[in-house]
Amino acid sequence: MANKPRIRFKGFTEDWEQRKLIYIFNDFIVPMRDKPKVFSGTTPWTRIEDIEGRYINTSLSGQFVSDEIIKSMNLKVIPRGSLIVSASATFGVVAIVTNDLITNQTFIGLVPNKDFDIDFLYSLFEAPTTKGKLLKLSAGSTIFYIARESFENLVLSVPSKEEQIKISKVFKSIDDSITLHQCKLEKLKLTKKALLQKLFPKNGKHIPDERYSD
Repeated sequence: MANKPRIRFKGFTEDWEQRKLIYIFNDFIVPMRDKPKVFSGTTPWTRIEDIEGRYINTSLSGQFVSDEIIKSMNLKVIPRGSLIVSASATFGVVAIVTNDLITNQTFIGLVPNKDFDIDFLYSLFEAPTTKGKLLKLSAGSTIFYIARESFENLVLSVPSKEEQIKISKVFKSIDDSITLHQCKLEKLKLTKKALLQKLFPKNGKHIPDERYSD
């Protein structure tokens, strides 16, 4: 990644700094291999399928782990305000953790230090350049897995926190617009499906007294 991006906000001219991730994040949380066998608690057990955008805070499959299981199995809890980044199989899937959760070894949890904006770091890991570096780290591995040490020593270019916040606001605004349009698209799909069912009923029998008007 270049020390100066091709576009900048007005007033920012300094080079971006090359930093190892170990200086960007306070902790690197590697989940345990074992999966809980009992789901009866309140802490979400999350998988890659649970990520549907910028944030993750729950288990879409309804799997939650109790404090007792967490303690007895010594499971690693990834705290809110962290990132999770996929470290095996499908690289580069990233989300901001907004509720304490537990996950499997598909991910590594990254807890940023106070000098870095979490939304900027999310966009940084979404960048094709970063994803390319993650793929290179896994090269030569037969199991396609990036170890904690490799993550710690990965070098990325980062600006001042003030510029990070400016950048993150732009991408968050875009993501919010994408989510809004996706919701509208889903509603239109449901409307279309309902109309098709009512206008073209089974056995050619129209549903009486139900009409569509614009």
